[in-house]
Amino acid sequence: MLQSEAMKRENTTELNANMLRRKPAFMNLKHVPRIGLMPLRVFALLFFAFILSACTLTEQPTTPPFPTVEFLYPLDNTTVLAGTDVQIQVLARDENGSGIARVELLVDDQPHQQGSPVERPSVLVFTVEMNWLAEGDGLHALTATAYREDGTASDPVTIRLSVISATEESGA
Repeated sequence: MLQSEAMKRENTTELNANMLRRKPAFMNLKHVPRIGLMPLRVFALLFFAFILSACTLTEQPTTPPFPTVEFLYPLDNTTVLAGTDVQIQVLARDENGSGIARVELLVDDQPHQQGSPVERPSVLVFTVEMNWLAEGDGLHALTATAYREDGTASDPVTIRLSVISATEESGA
């Protein structure tokens, strides 16, 4: 009986050694067709072309494609006395477009004034002076928008003015 147990152990050891030398079925690639390196090269080429297309070697324009407008005077959050004729200065630009044809001023969301260039129907840089009689105590919103001849508008820009009566200023 000892001899048969020893033979079983030897056979088991030999069987285990054979199993270790043999490749598992999933590693046997004889039945998998070889596709070569061409698809990998095509993928790499497409990948690098995509990456390079995202990079630009030319400088992008830094000026916006739409007109711009800004208040030069008065400054935002200025306080004025009631009855004051407030002088308003607005600068509009359209350096990449057809030019500024008009600038509109709204006071508290109501149309107040508009200005247009005198020398031509539109200009690339336009400064317009307007005025507003400060009436009604409290906070007022002045909004300017610049327009091209084709109607393309700038983003509106708003400043706030606080109007106080003469009695508030003297502290009475």
